[in-house]
Amino acid sequence: MQKRLKVLTICSWYPNDLKPTLGNFVQKHAEAAGLFNDNIAMAIFPSEEEKSLRITTNKNEKLTEFVAYYPKKTKGFKPFRLFQNYLQH
Repeated sequence: MQKRLKVLTICSWYPNDLKPTLGNFVQKHAEAAGLFNDNIAMAIFPSEEEKSLRITTNKNEKLTEFVAYYPKKTKGFKPFRLFQNYLQH
């Protein structure tokens, strides 16, 4: 019996509350890797509805998922706002 590896998948495309089909192939790949390894998937998304950081978790026998949502800046001088949004994640 081979030793189970610890695998961390950091995703920029991943199903989330805002876009439930975004990157579903990445989720399926992570689940497949979880058949033989201990797999964790992490993703971070900006959200205009959030007032503070919100982290959701989902765990099953193949995969542990962490999806974080942070408040997206939508007002102010555009170059400065884009820089602030970049720094927040």
